[in-house]
Amino acid sequence: MTMSRTRTCRGAAVSLATVILAMLVAVITPRADGADVSMSVSDRRVYVGVPFTVSIVIGNYRRYDAPAMKPIDGLTLLSGPSESTSSFTQIINGQITQRQTVTLSYQFVAGSPGVFTIPSVTVSADGEEHQTPPVRITAVKSEIGGHVDIVGDADDVEAAIELIREREPQVVLLDVHMPAG
Repeated sequence: MTMSRTRTCRGAAVSLATVILAMLVAVITPRADGADVSMSVSDRRVYVGVPFTVSIVIGNYRRYDAPAMKPIDGLTLLSGPSESTSSFTQIINGQITQRQTVTLSYQFVAGSPGVFTIPSVTVSADGEEHQTPPVRITAVKSEIGGHVDIVGDADDVEAAIELIREREPQVVLLDVHMPAG
């Protein structure tokens, strides 16, 4: 006859069971609020020939399908989507709050001056269709576009002097309040 002894630590077992249960509830329980989708541009006034970014942010989702960006007259799609994700988990007094966000970025460039409308985009997230409002931008021709090349940028006087000696620019613009000046 074999006897075995088992030790249990009841408090630790309850705590571990509570944590596992809370994690399962967080994974299994659907969120009360659904996914949210928005669209923004890096600037509403852009320069002809200078790239700008259109971002679509999808938050509070479990699964999404990347939207297809339709061609826009007068704008050229240079790249995209590039994807960046972030997640947030907070546990306070056993209450778990989770949020996951993905940002899809597209680079565009305007070929001529004018007002352009980036049409609404439909995103499927968690089985539901979400539509962004359209965004208007104004493309203007730069007054110095094509005539000026920026060949350097410095944070202090020593770095500026080094760049000037190295690159020998025709014109130098300096901040009179530059550090170490």
